[in-house]
Amino acid sequence: MYHIDKTNWILDEDQVYFNSIGKIGVPWLNNKFDLWIDTEENYDSFTALQLSSLTEFLAFPNSAKAELKHELQIIYRTSIDENRIVDTVHFSSENVINWEETQICVPKHHESTNKYVFLLAETHWKIQESEFCLELEILYVNGAIELAQEMSGLWCRPEWKETYGRSIHA
Repeated sequence: MYHIDKTNWILDEDQVYFNSIGKIGVPWLNNKFDLWIDTEENYDSFTALQLSSLTEFLAFPNSAKAELKHELQIIYRTSIDENRIVDTVHFSSENVINWEETQICVPKHHESTNKYVFLLAETHWKIQESEFCLELEILYVNGAIELAQEMSGLWCRPEWKETYGRSIHA
């Protein structure tokens, strides 16, 4: 298991995010990712709750892949039905995600006691009439996917604190 302590992280120049010095392995996804932790207000480090959220995310059982695959299938079908993406890369667990461009974010937790982690995934699904592929934000709350949608930057929008920073989710 990856040892999480401040020596493995570097604070960005704006002192907003701690970035992992190297890619961090996520055993249940069989891959390594760049990872960053959003600093809480008045902290020069991450919080115990953020560390606990990350530690639990890294230790998810392999069965968590099935939940992720199910959510990806829903997004794929909806995106095809709405003509949002070009149907050139058919759905399969091997070719959906561009793992090289995927990152993990531990957002601010504010006053919440929930454990939040985002999987920020770039897919191989080309957006209609665009040169870009569909990017997703998948929010894990307390070990389960609560939200899977097109990338919106939810963790840095004002509604993040209002919706997730105070409320208790199951």
